[in-house]
Amino acid sequence: MGRSVCMAIAATSRVGLEAYGKEEGITVSKIWDEVRQEGRAEGRMEGRAEGRAEGRAEGKAEEIVSMGEEFQLSREAILKRLQEKLGVGIQQAEEYFKRFAKGTAAV
Repeated sequence: MGRSVCMAIAATSRVGLEAYGKEEGITVSKIWDEVRQEGRAEGRMEGRAEGRAEGRAEGKAEEIVSMGEEFQLSREAILKRLQEKLGVGIQQAEEYFKRFAKGTAAV
């Protein structure tokens, strides 16, 4: 492929175009390798952020269930609090409850 095609590919990706203007022997393969590496790095960062957010939500859910049981709230009251505080539906609230309940409010 010609230099102009490689430059066009570089321009439409987030790859540093100025670097390709200075290099000889630019190939589509080199450009796509760099784009792929950037995509993987971005995906890892997004995955970590999602994992941290999910972990925080689970930690909050565990605390809500634990405190609810400690204050002898009913299962329904704890489920309602999970929904309100975490912005989740009844199904997710029930999953959190099943996972974290110690049994005192499970009746």
